[in-house]
Amino acid sequence: MSSTDIQHHLQCTIYTEAGSNFNLSCVHLGLRTNPRTNTIGARKDEITKIELQSLPENVNTFVSLGKMFYKEPKSKIISDFEADSKSSKDMLEALQKKKKYLEKTLKDAQDNLRDFLHHAKPQ
Repeated sequence: MSSTDIQHHLQCTIYTEAGSNFNLSCVHLGLRTNPRTNTIGARKDEITKIELQSLPENVNTFVSLGKMFYKEPKSKIISDFEADSKSSKDMLEALQKKKKYLEKTLKDAQDNLRDFLHHAKPQ
């Protein structure tokens, strides 16, 4: 193996490791900052859904929009809330899959670099 091949292989491995590390930190940030991806947010969603369902059908329900409120039927609020909860769960699952993939990619890159440095003997 020529020295340019060795340099190219080493450079590709280092870039892969750096890119995976950066993407993994972005995924961790996304998991921490989204309020619906933690257990407290999920519990709050569940309690809100139970409270909405316990209301009688003829009660006036309002949704906040900035500094104002607008009237919505209870069924519409519940269906919107369930759709938001489902999309949050889907996003959480996607982030967790991406996290696992990036962790595996990072570990493989580190292992490749370790093996490369271990087998590279000074000549």
